[in-house]
Amino acid sequence: MKVSITADKTILQTNPTNAGPNPAGPFTNTLTVQVKKNDRLFPAPSVAIDIVSGLPSGALFYLDGDEEHEDDDGNPLAFRRLTFEDTTGTVTAHFHASGTPGTVILRASAADPDTNETIVADLTITVGPGVSTGLPALVGLVVDSSPLYIAGQGRQEVKRFQVQVLDDAGQPVPNPAGNNLRLQLLPNRPNGGERLSAISAGGGVQEGEVVNTRTINGVAEVALHSGTLPGTVAIAAIADRADNNVDNGIQNSVTDVDTIPISSGEIASLTFTGPYPGAVAQRRNTLPLGDGDDFESATGIYSRKITVIAADEFGAPPAPGKFVTFRLMDGPMTGYPDEGRGEFTIAGTDGNPQEGGNTFSTPGGGSSLAGTRVNCQLVLEGGPGQVGGWIVTGVSGPSLLSVSTPFNAVTDTGFTVPYTVGCPPYTGNVANDLNGATVQLDANGLASTIMNYPITQLGRNFKMTAEASGGQVGAVLSAWYLGIPEGSTLTVVPASDQNLQIPVGGTLTKTLSIQLFDGAEPPAPLPAEVLSVQVVITDPDKDAAVTAENAVAAAEAVLAAVEASKPDDDCKKVPPGEGEEEDARCASWRDALVAAQDALTKARSDLAAAQARDALHEPTAEFSPDPLITGANGIAAMTVTVSDLYTGANTGGTGDAKVEFFITTVGPEIRAETLVITVLPQGAATEE
Repeated sequence: MKVSITADKTILQTNPTNAGPNPAGPFTNTLTVQVKKNDRLFPAPSVAIDIVSGLPSGALFYLDGDEEHEDDDGNPLAFRRLTFEDTTGTVTAHFHASGTPGTVILRASAADPDTNETIVADLTITVGPGVSTGLPALVGLVVDSSPLYIAGQGRQEVKRFQVQVLDDAGQPVPNPAGNNLRLQLLPNRPNGGERLSAISAGGGVQEGEVVNTRTINGVAEVALHSGTLPGTVAIAAIADRADNNVDNGIQNSVTDVDTIPISSGEIASLTFTGPYPGAVAQRRNTLPLGDGDDFESATGIYSRKITVIAADEFGAPPAPGKFVTFRLMDGPMTGYPDEGRGEFTIAGTDGNPQEGGNTFSTPGGGSSLAGTRVNCQLVLEGGPGQVGGWIVTGVSGPSLLSVSTPFNAVTDTGFTVPYTVGCPPYTGNVANDLNGATVQLDANGLASTIMNYPITQLGRNFKMTAEASGGQVGAVLSAWYLGIPEGSTLTVVPASDQNLQIPVGGTLTKTLSIQLFDGAEPPAPLPAEVLSVQVVITDPDKDAAVTAENAVAAAEAVLAAVEASKPDDDCKKVPPGEGEEEDARCASWRDALVAAQDALTKARSDLAAAQARDALHEPTAEFSPDPLITGANGIAAMTVTVSDLYTGANTGGTGDAKVEFFITTVGPEIRAETLVITVLPQGAATEE
């Protein structure tokens, strides 16, 4: 049995652009293998084609359209061995050149069924030569991104890197007998004792600002040793195109210059990172419990993991042993929860930190620091060097305070820095400590702590600060307490409890089952969620009495105004006697005075009647517990007590008293229908 292998092209050009295989193109040939026995084609059960040598110069392809020989996108796969089963005695395949010139030996093989001997045949394919001159045409430093630190930090002080020397075809230059690469530290560097080290062609160690070494397969390895100063080191790598040798001088240099930063290891920046800041950045109102998070249903306390990443001036992790202090503040503020997340009451955009000093001020006529006291927190959210938190150590009036550590000595920005002051007590905390927590950075520059907040404060604004290096580096997370999902709905079970009745003058105490569902399909009950309850009492007789009081005050004001408008001191409050003369203006004034007195008399009479009606009843309403929190199956047991309602028919007034309980989820962006529980007196005109 004989095996033969032939090709339509035995010389292929190099493929520098890595064009895909194409039998009609310049980089792909077609192989034909035949198996014969007694000079006739023999249907060999199995035929194989292997790349015996020259693998860098190309690969084998089937190009038969079989999905097993293609990737998920339908692109043909490359092989170093092809196999064909149940052949007719002839098989075809393809070899495709790469960008590396060289000689490739292909081997076809098949087993003789009579002797079990493997019969082979070889074929030589030449790829190239392209423009492979063997002389340096390109020098490139290959430096990874791992950080290098100044000496004495306990971190990496030596950085290995490589240098490639390639010829015109992008192929490694031949291995030289001597040194073919020179590396040199350029003058624009920290000059803190940095040095290079390499192994010369003779095997000796070279160290200094300039070293010579050799490439192996076009690659040399060198090391940079840091010194005592941070900064950027520029390194030149030089080869000689004339003869690929630098030991005899450099006649035609080929050069590459690259830089390697040497970090101080000091913290230069802090950035909040992780799921919580990410959720806030997306304006979300929910965040699933993640790694390090917890919710304690017994106490209604959320615990969330908060992380900052610290970096030095080059973005590398700082040296070990550095610490970050976390603090949190969430008050005093107004508007939470009825008007949204709430606004800090001591805040402004016209703050002026004393650059390099310890005082902070606002301009006269500007925002006020009133309410600030010792141990409050001052948070700045300005430009570079003016971000972070400081502890207040002294207050001098509504426009000046002092802090514990100096502000950064940056360019004076005047009264332009946004600020917020927070003062205890706070509803949330860091690591169960209202004074904050100090955490050591890990090897990656990360520091994490736990933020705790009660379920009753979901949606409330807070500010968390992280500071390092004595307050010289800081970060601020302005966010809100996350926890309640959107799309929730509230119901009362049974639905008939949404409208209740009470005897006139009587008392109703009833426990209602308020159930909260999420927006899923089907809805699922939501336990451990805080509900907001607002009680509104409609008391028409009380309103009428207040209106009557206002009417009396208005009448008194009119009378006083008329009295003050007396046109002449001789004008009398009674008409003149017969034969007496008076100024005509006095008569007009006296008429106005009588009208004002009559109006006041009537207003006082109406007030007495309204107060008498109002005294008949004093509607009251209350609920418990407060806060109201859903429990198992999303149900909150809410006990309401309503007393002394009346009807207008009962008091002779203008309307019926009623009580409404408005119940909703807490948070400005919670899309929950407000549930209204209404209590009316029996016989009310508004009763359906």
